[in-house]
Amino acid sequence: MKNFNKLVSLLVLPLLLVGCIQVETIIRLKADGSGTIEKTVLVSREFINMMGMMKTLFQSDSTGEDSAEDPFDFDDEETLRANASKLGVGVRFLSAEKIDTDKLEGVKAIYAFSDITQVRIDPGMTGDIPSMDDEDAPESSREEYADIHFRKGNPARLVITFPREEDKDAPDEMESDTLSLEEDEDSGMGRRFKSMMKDARITLK
Repeated sequence: MKNFNKLVSLLVLPLLLVGCIQVETIIRLKADGSGTIEKTVLVSREFINMMGMMKTLFQSDSTGEDSAEDPFDFDDEETLRANASKLGVGVRFLSAEKIDTDKLEGVKAIYAFSDITQVRIDPGMTGDIPSMDDEDAPESSREEYADIHFRKGNPARLVITFPREEDKDAPDEMESDTLSLEEDEDSGMGRRFKSMMKDARITLK
């Protein structure tokens, strides 16, 4: 099982790029710095079937028995509740809705937070894939999370600084990509976020 989960971990990133796995995070922010996080993970049925066959082969090779167990446990509420702590300090699970269409299967989970600056935004997002056990899922270090600063007021001001990938030939110290959001629906933040990631995206509302 561990070998299977590690294999899935290796496949996740390239599959995000080709659209087999879609991850969307929508953060709705209030003027007082509190809000909700809506995380949606969708996986194509073609990929689910492929992983199911591979999992059966792994298990039959190791135990001699076949298993029809679903490789993705989308609606495991215990796991979804545990994921709240990964999203930041004080984040709590509210609800979840399983998504089941002809081509995609997944889950939409809603979380709440009281302080946006304590929320962890991971640009990698591979930890959102539900097939991975906690011990096998890749963990992001503090340096890999976006740095969030929020100032209350009228208008309120939110600044999110994303870490930039290190270049082997670049100096040790590099400037981060900084995005600033005034509390304005026409700020264009959503469009800038969507341009950064095709299927995996973060939207602020």
